[in-house]
Amino acid sequence: MNLKDKKKLEAETKLRRLENELRILLTTTRDQQRIIDCKHNIQKQRQILQNIRDY
Repeated sequence: MNLKDKKKLEAETKLRRLENELRILLTTTRDQQRIIDCKHNIQKQRQILQNIRDY
């Protein structure tokens, strides 16, 4: 596994974790700031993943 594949796998894993965290937040809490922060982190992680794919 080369470095690009390793970074891609790490980014995909982090994205799945963030998406799961968002699902949990949406069902268990009404803390809008935490939900917004999580959505923002997901967007950043998607951009990182796209950058890795484009590189």
